[in-house]
Amino acid sequence: MRRDPFFTVIIPVFNREKLIQQTLNSLLNQTFVDFEVITIDDCSSDQSIDSIKSIMTNDFRIKLIKHRE
Repeated sequence: MRRDPFFTVIIPVFNREKLIQQTLNSLLNQTFVDFEVITIDDCSSDQSIDSIKSIMTNDFRIKLIKHRE
């Protein structure tokens, strides 16, 4: 049975390809692990989503919400 994480980190993203990977890695490298990360992309035109997805494949705590407009 899966329980909810202790807390949630919400990260809004808009064209932050160069910083989002560093941000997510910083969170994931913490010693406390009982959390989830929700990234919310606001129609980025760069490769931000690809950067998020590449990290998501290795860590189930990361979620992605993509706005379409």
